[in-house]
Amino acid sequence: MPWGSFVRRHRFGTIAALFAAVYVAAVIASGVHALATGDPALLREIVTGGWDPDFVPYTWWVELLMVAGGVLKGWAYWQVLRGRPAGTAAVNDRPVRLLRAALYLSVACTLLYRLPIPYPWWSGVPFDLLTFAVVGLFFVVLAGPCLDGCGCSGSWPGRRTPPWA
Repeated sequence: MPWGSFVRRHRFGTIAALFAAVYVAAVIASGVHALATGDPALLREIVTGGWDPDFVPYTWWVELLMVAGGVLKGWAYWQVLRGRPAGTAAVNDRPVRLLRAALYLSVACTLLYRLPIPYPWWSGVPFDLLTFAVVGLFFVVLAGPCLDGCGCSGSWPGRRTPPWA
């Protein structure tokens, strides 16, 4: 059987791979710079979006972990950015649409909190509630294929449907 039959084709796979490769190259280059000069500011800014050097001072093994985390993050970017598989679209039932909307709203909230404006102490509560909703919707969406397609009983012994269905 040819290898191509095992690989699922994605609509933006090449573009996503290019973006992910550029990100990983920037992480590795900034990691080499951090290890050579002892200044991890650029590496920490790229990987974590800023990490106070007083919180964790420069240590070579921390920077290696940062590089490993950055490479893993680049792989995750490739997975997320490449889009859905080519071919006919999957059926988008209500939990899938809700999860997609919650994820888009989560990205919008994350970008909003990056703005340099003062926020009241309670402004993080809606974002925390949204995070809980995303986690719960992930379980709902991912439980469907497991319970229906793989023949297992999921995490509910003796049941083929989740308790909320």
